[in-house]
Amino acid sequence: MSSPIAYFAIEAAAVTGPVFWIDEVRIGTTWADVTPTGGPVAPAPAPVITQALLSTQGMILRGSNGPASSTYQVLTSSNLTLPPSNWPSLAAHSFDATGNFDSTNPVAPGSSQQFFRLLVGGTLPPVPTAPSITTPPQNQTIALSNAATFIVTAAGTAPLHYQWFFNTNTPVGGNSNTLALLNVLSNNAGAYSVIITNNYGAVTSAFATLSIGAPLGELARYNLVGFGAAVTGGGEIAETDPAYRKVYTALELATAVRSANKTAGSVKVIEIMNDLNLGWNEIDPAVQSLDSTPFSQPATPLLHPVLLASGVSTMQISPKSGLTIFSANGATIRRASWSIKNTANIIIRNLKFDELWEWDEQTKGDYDRNNWDMIVIGVGGGTVSHLWIDHCTFTKAYDGTIDTKGGADHITYSWNKYAGDDGATNPNSFVWQQINALEANLAAYPMYNFLRTRGFSAADIVAILQGSGKTHAIGELSLEPVNENSCVTFHHQWYINPWDRLPRLAGGTVHNFNIYVDAPLMLAARRLRDAKVAAMSPADQTTFANNYNFRPSGNGSISTENGAMLVEKSVYIDCVWPLRNNQTDPNNPIYTGKILGLDTIYSFLESNGSTTYVRGNSTDPGNPLGPFQAPIIPFSWNTNSGTPNGVLPYTYTMDDPADLQAIVTSPTAGAGAGVLSWNKTNWLKTSY
Repeated sequence: MSSPIAYFAIEAAAVTGPVFWIDEVRIGTTWADVTPTGGPVAPAPAPVITQALLSTQGMILRGSNGPASSTYQVLTSSNLTLPPSNWPSLAAHSFDATGNFDSTNPVAPGSSQQFFRLLVGGTLPPVPTAPSITTPPQNQTIALSNAATFIVTAAGTAPLHYQWFFNTNTPVGGNSNTLALLNVLSNNAGAYSVIITNNYGAVTSAFATLSIGAPLGELARYNLVGFGAAVTGGGEIAETDPAYRKVYTALELATAVRSANKTAGSVKVIEIMNDLNLGWNEIDPAVQSLDSTPFSQPATPLLHPVLLASGVSTMQISPKSGLTIFSANGATIRRASWSIKNTANIIIRNLKFDELWEWDEQTKGDYDRNNWDMIVIGVGGGTVSHLWIDHCTFTKAYDGTIDTKGGADHITYSWNKYAGDDGATNPNSFVWQQINALEANLAAYPMYNFLRTRGFSAADIVAILQGSGKTHAIGELSLEPVNENSCVTFHHQWYINPWDRLPRLAGGTVHNFNIYVDAPLMLAARRLRDAKVAAMSPADQTTFANNYNFRPSGNGSISTENGAMLVEKSVYIDCVWPLRNNQTDPNNPIYTGKILGLDTIYSFLESNGSTTYVRGNSTDPGNPLGPFQAPIIPFSWNTNSGTPNGVLPYTYTMDDPADLQAIVTSPTAGAGAGVLSWNKTNWLKTSY
């Protein structure tokens, strides 16, 4: 096929000399027409970009004239002057059967100006990917003035760019996967995150929280003081010492406690490494059959679905002198009561005790059938002397949280948290699990059914039940002479919506200082209960009063039977009776105890919405602290084992009660298990 050529021109440029010679000119319509035999091969067709546009998906490139079905790469560079060999490959695709191409290449928002070109063939690069986080930055608790480091590990096509932020939107750090903070101060506490970007996308990490703990200079506030000041426990021994046991299972715990209970070759320190579920049905059968096993089965559960499956255990620590049981990470002990008897010099620290409660149909709300205490001391006449329970957390218990019996003496409770149940915010709380089980068969539970058919909703019942019931009882049988031996110190205790007994003392000696009683939801629950009862018919009110016990008492600290209790620089919020002196017969002084409050704050939300607030001594005229139940016996220390000379035998430092809320509720330096982050050898010490 011929094609006419209308014009033909030869143009020369940048030549020298007067003559420009042309040897031969060939004109044709194909490469073969103008190429001598054996001449060069025809050049490959060059791809042509015919369209380039930016969409929400990225840069779209379209064109033609490529080798059919062969591979090409999209190259990109922000510098047009770079040689093509230095342009990075952005993506790899294939021409279609006719040599056309159509590719969309991602462009990150805010990217700098880019230029694009095609490369036919070549080595295919890995498929580009947007950033992803493989290891997020972790929460940290750091002592004041120390250094903190956050590290993130990310994947994605390089280069990756990092920008750290403090409290959501304040940029900090530079372009690194590591954020180092030196000499942290209290205003450094907060949430840290990082945004990681590359040419293909961006990803934001989860928040990591930096908490600032107490500086070393303030650790002396955790010293052991009070009646238990002489306690040493198992002492400060190395982890490599045969007397130091790390336990991960119920069997290892049973073996360690059994060894500790022996006098020869005994264990002195038990470190609980992780949470332990110790219900009778869930522990290794080898625990039950172990020679001299410390585990036994108490009253079997009746109603709670979790406990019906797991069972409940009692672990006995007896006899023993010199033992520390602790967790460095605030491990949880579930579904077991610890019984301490015939022992001396015991330390229990940084543990959470949980899931030892169920609804009480059997004794109609008196909670007398199961007799499950989270810790019971000196039961059955087993003498206990010198005990320290520190930085522990206790949830709602069936009976007492910690009961002291048999005249147990020289005991200190410090920095403990009594949390109750969290059903107000957790729909799967332990109480809610019980209530949901009762809801499934109302007719089978007369007391619960009475409440539900007389105006109480399930949520009402959960709200009323959330606080701990019988928190501390000191003294076993009424007017028992051995009760006089008890001497106990409570300080920096955080009670959340308790019903009663902070503590209840019968005949011994108690010193409360810097205790924080935070009970607004208890008071609201009590008033909710009273309103529901008031709305009942008179007949139902009589039935309720004669048959069922379902009312938060609102009691605070109680001294009876000539007990002596001093309360100093403490806070009682919304207790109905912050201080009491009689619970049996106000007309008989044998049942009346001595109690005195000094420089203590009492705040109470009145039913009309106003708040009563006082700070002072219980002996001040008109002070509503109390006691008001029986004629007041002037305060004096008893001359018993704790105060033989009628004076406190120890010195101590107190915080201002106005500061107690911030102190005991601090997430890094306050009360409860898992709060302090420090060298775990500190848990073996008694002074700092």
